[in-house]
Amino acid sequence: MIIFRREGEEFIIEDLNPLVEKIENMPREDMLGKSILEVFPGAKEFGILEMLEEVYQTGKNREIPVKYYHSDFSRGYRENHIFKLATGEVVSIYRDITKDVEFKKELVQAKKTAEKEQKTRAGFMANMSHELRTPLNGIMMGNELLNMTRLDDEQTELSQIIQKSAENLLDIINSIIDMTNIELNRMIIREQNLNLEDLLRFSARIYENMAKQKNVEIQIMIDHLINHTYIGDSHRIRQIFMNLIHNAVKFTDTGSVRISLNKYDGPIDLPEGVIRDEYDFIEFIVEDTGIGIPEEGLKDLFEKFMQLDMSTTKKYGGSGIGLSITQALLKLMNGKIRVESKPGEGSRFSVYLPLKRSSDLHSAGKALPSGSRELAKKIPENEEKHILIVEDNIVNQSLTERMLHSFGFITYVSSNGLEAVEQFQKNPRLYDRF
Repeated sequence: MIIFRREGEEFIIEDLNPLVEKIENMPREDMLGKSILEVFPGAKEFGILEMLEEVYQTGKNREIPVKYYHSDFSRGYRENHIFKLATGEVVSIYRDITKDVEFKKELVQAKKTAEKEQKTRAGFMANMSHELRTPLNGIMMGNELLNMTRLDDEQTELSQIIQKSAENLLDIINSIIDMTNIELNRMIIREQNLNLEDLLRFSARIYENMAKQKNVEIQIMIDHLINHTYIGDSHRIRQIFMNLIHNAVKFTDTGSVRISLNKYDGPIDLPEGVIRDEYDFIEFIVEDTGIGIPEEGLKDLFEKFMQLDMSTTKKYGGSGIGLSITQALLKLMNGKIRVESKPGEGSRFSVYLPLKRSSDLHSAGKALPSGSRELAKKIPENEEKHILIVEDNIVNQSLTERMLHSFGFITYVSSNGLEAVEQFQKNPRLYDRF
């Protein structure tokens, strides 16, 4: 704190406290009785002199914005408050906040550095995931072609091991890509008409064999009040269904997995932009009689790469990011997820998702996509079947051609999108049935 008195056009330092000596690195006797410009030559440049004059003339308190001040004796950031006493003196209370300002700057820079590193890592993981998926698709396609040849029992068993291992690895790679896109805010929700019941039944059907092998029963119950069609991202909703059903079957060694789809009319916070009259709140529940989750494990259940314990990981496998992705996808769609569980008794996962009702009963396609065999069946035997392959990987080009030739297709290959467009434009009718 410094007290100034006015003498003519000058502001003279009348008194000061010991903290000023420390901040300015100057003894008290070198400042007392001197004008502000003698002690602080930069007072005019930094607006301090002008502010002292204004407070002296008007009597109104003023605050000088944080500025970097430097002189022959000291430098740093100052926070300054000025007011006038009833006796006419002007008081400046200020403190050095250099450490605070520099700390905040360091935090901002550290945040920027961390975000940049995160994006770099995430981008690298995404690129690596795509690079891994290309040869993996080649392995899976080559193995499928191998299964179409005459194999003995041992060869068939080995081929099934290859296929299952490749599918597991592909699931992990796809999960890494999804998590990377979520972290980089690249995940896009694509809305379209969908049939919710079809999506659920298709998702459950995928794990029927897995459940039968463990003698676990899958039960499905669908509320008759569920609308026939809704508007939403069918791919991401199916992914949520599959993640939760897969976990339930995987962690259940005996008993059942009960899946229910209900129209939820209970109290719920409406997300921004959601009009209750236009939306149904869907409650999707997956309840199992599996190993359950200890109470201490519930709080970290949705964290990335979180596994409850190593023994569980060794027995059941998994990457530990499926539930994290599920929660992130629900957040993007204004949904929520809740879990209840007891060790040894099982778990219950409840999903709440607002979906806009659709009046279009015709454009909500079936959830089960047609494969190559189904596509081939739809074309009369006496007609030629032409298909254009767009693939930049030579191995995958060869394997795709072999696969399609086995179904009777006549194939044409383009190495990139530009070539494909040019080839299509030359004879669009050749491919119009696909």
